[in-house]
Order: sequence, then structure tokens, then C-alpha cells
Amino acid sequence: GRDGEPDPAAASNGDGPRVRRERVWAGIDLEQLTLPDDAAALLAEIDEAKAAEAAAQAADAKKSKGKKPSKGKSSKDPASSDENATTTSPELKSLLLPPQRATIRSRDGQFSEFVTTFADILQSLRGQYADLVAGEQAWMDNWANMVKILKSSGSAGDDAETKNSAS
Repeated sequence: GRDGEPDPAAASNGDGPRVRRERVWAGIDLEQLTLPDDAAALLAEIDEAKAAEAAAQAADAKKSKGKKPSKGKSSKDPASSDENATTTSPELKSLLLPPQRATIRSRDGQFSEFVTTFADILQSLRGQYADLVAGEQAWMDNWANMVKILKSSGSAGDDAETKNSAS
């Protein structure tokens, strides 16, 4: 070939330099990192509460300081950002060599391990959350029961005092 380019005829005979092939490596499936619907709903509620609190603080600040020109804040609509979200990472293009293969295998293995750990931690946190909710419900039930007992014992005591004072 000319100027260092491999000669196809020589390469087919095994005499010339070996032609390096390129490979396009598939991206990682990011769908595996999505939160379950119930967890996403909890996060959405928290975000909405924070946004409402920030809006209330901003309204209080405007009232106390007067009108200020608004700075160009971009409001992001969560629905539109979800539509634009990709489900895979970009593809990678490289030469097909052992180091590149090893790197991609390592990437895939690490990602797989991360997804497993992510799922385990999420499951653990969901269990802790369920225990907290159950504990709070039990506490509220016990509290309501204690109030009921106190009210009934208080009214019974009032009735006894009324009978004693009448006699």
C-alpha cells in the first residue's frame, strides 16, 4: 500500500501487517436502574412538597422585599424529561483488541454487580420503610385505644362522683 496503508493482497497472504478491525460495543441497558413505581411516587411527593415550600418562601420574600425582576428560571416538566430519557448508554466504538474486550467485559461485570447491589439495597430500604410505617400505625392504634380507655374511665369516674355527692 501507499503511505503505510496495508496492502489487501499482502494481508490475505499473511505477508503484510494485520488489518485491525473496529467494533461497536453495545451500550448498557439503563432500564435496570429504574425505581419501582411506589418508590418513584414517594420521591415525586417529596419533590412536590419541597417545590411548594420553596414557592411559599419565595412568595413571602417577594411580599417582604417588594417586587424584583424575575431571573430566567427554566422550569422542567418531569413528563417531558421522561420522554427524552434514553434507556441505553451510548455505543462505544474501538478497535477489536484484547485490552478493549477486557475493558468491556469488566464494564459489563461491574455494571451487573452494581445493579444487583442497587436492587438489594433498595429492597432493604423498602423493608425498613414498611417496618417504620407498621410501627407508626401500631403506635397510632395504641394511642387511640389509650385515649378511648381514659375517656371511658373518666366518664365512669364522673358518674361515681355524681352518685356520691347526691347521697
